[in-house]
Amino acid sequence: MDGNYYLAANKPSPPPGLTRYILLILALLGFVGMPSAHPAGNHALQSFALSYQPMNFGRPARTVVTVEDKETHDPLLGATVSIVSRADTLRGTTVKEDFYRIMAVYRCDRIFRDSVDLEVTYVGYKPFKKRYGNTGFRGRIEVKMEVDEQSIAQVVVVGQQVAMVFRGDTTVYNAGAFKTMADDRFAELLKQLPGVEIKDNKIYAEGQEVKRVLIDGKNLFGSKTSYALTDLEASDVRSVRVYEDFSPEAKRLGDNTAEKEKVMDVETKSKRGYILGGNLEGTLGASLERDYSGRHEIRHSEAGSFYRNTERGNWRLEASNSKDNIRQGEGVSFDSKTTPTKQTDAQADYTLRRGDSTNVSTAVRFGRSRQSSTGSSQTEYFPTEAYALRSEESRNESLSKSLSAEISNYVNIQRKKKVFGAMTTFSIDDGSTLGHSRTQQRIDDEKTRTNLNSNSDRRNIRLNVSIFFHSKISERSTLSFNVSGKYAPGDRDGWRVDTTASTPGLQVKLRNDGDSRNYSFGANLGYRYKLGKRVRSTPHTTSAAITPARNSWRSISSPTRRASSTRSTPTITRPTPTRTACKPACNTGAATSG
Repeated sequence: MDGNYYLAANKPSPPPGLTRYILLILALLGFVGMPSAHPAGNHALQSFALSYQPMNFGRPARTVVTVEDKETHDPLLGATVSIVSRADTLRGTTVKEDFYRIMAVYRCDRIFRDSVDLEVTYVGYKPFKKRYGNTGFRGRIEVKMEVDEQSIAQVVVVGQQVAMVFRGDTTVYNAGAFKTMADDRFAELLKQLPGVEIKDNKIYAEGQEVKRVLIDGKNLFGSKTSYALTDLEASDVRSVRVYEDFSPEAKRLGDNTAEKEKVMDVETKSKRGYILGGNLEGTLGASLERDYSGRHEIRHSEAGSFYRNTERGNWRLEASNSKDNIRQGEGVSFDSKTTPTKQTDAQADYTLRRGDSTNVSTAVRFGRSRQSSTGSSQTEYFPTEAYALRSEESRNESLSKSLSAEISNYVNIQRKKKVFGAMTTFSIDDGSTLGHSRTQQRIDDEKTRTNLNSNSDRRNIRLNVSIFFHSKISERSTLSFNVSGKYAPGDRDGWRVDTTASTPGLQVKLRNDGDSRNYSFGANLGYRYKLGKRVRSTPHTTSAAITPARNSWRSISSPTRRASSTRSTPTITRPTPTRTACKPACNTGAATSG
């Protein structure tokens, strides 16, 4: 069983009295606002902000394992945690949790009747192993990892090629060590990289979402990281470099207390300054069996997309049409017992960028669907003392239609030490469902027929507006302002008519009229002042200790390091030691700091 299952269901219990003290402080201040949009600062630095975000605490886990550096106390995100008992083995990775400070946490809700062996591994650190009794493995288990100076830089070999190189806070993957098909996209390559996964069309590395995907150091996708999954060919990738860096906004503000974000830099073979392409696809088939209407239902799907990605911006056009049971893009399924769904989708995205100072984006989406279903059943009952013959027949028919449209706009402008942003979204959803059912019940010579007709209509409108502003006043202070509003009216009407045909004139009519108005407004004003001594920035230096020859990953070698060889790619996550100032150089496969 995967221990991450318990991660989503359980939250940490607050320290005794902490919630009471927080509420008391807020009452004295007289201000409870929305959470600040400013990036969270380092826990080692003290700050003050007029904002508060309540936390929801669910059922606590029975065991909470926290992993951190023994000397610096930095959380080690993505550390591999293994819990071995006689009955079962649990494995998972630590993830970020921001409670009273940022921690790397693995949660387990399992009760162990026997002793368990806890093992924690993290690249660049010595493995942690300890046995706990059945009563000792409860509550919070603190694991403090020691840095292994001999393994800070590692080389992993798969077959005859170097697959991964670790150096400092950078991980480099050699794409040539992983097998892909000729027409595979970039997503198929990422699925094979250890520590990298795709969830909900988003890229995650060591449990953290990748915020930027660079192509040969160029920002071709902006915030649209999902475009890289489909627009980039896997065969054109030479190497993939993953590291952490400050966001462009934090760099412009000079905010060294901001949290770093995951960045993925892809080195290509073509060295193109833009990505232009498109695709067309279609399927056609028919049901082998007849459906309820007596026909061999025809199934089909068509889809097409055209795109262009450059440093100046992106534009994209997509459209799909299908007559099937599922939406386009998830495969084709032929079920002869149901009436297929008719689905039409279209969208257009446009983004204009001017370096990291200006970002304007507009997206328009349209969707339409039509689904009908027909079913029938017949039931025969065994004779009893109450009746000699009893049967029941029913037939149900339904028709559902929906129409949706959405338009969204986003603006982000950075000037000197100031950042301004605004986002608006308007959407409308209109749909209806028409249903009819007919039932006939027979008990000996007595027959009863019942008809049910129903109809429901809905219309939902939503408008969201958000505006934010950040300004760095001095080296120690930052001012932020955020205001947002939402307005969502809704209309839902329907009627239902029950008719008993065996009783003339007997009819039951029901009608439902419902209107809703949902709206909200929030504002947040935050001021951050860094206390303590002035933080001096240390210049970064580079090291070419691991620099493979061009187009030759096999040339990586070092007398002080040990290379391991295996047939399959091992599951290894990189370290984030903070005591080393060295960062690798990057020239076709060598790692550099982003």
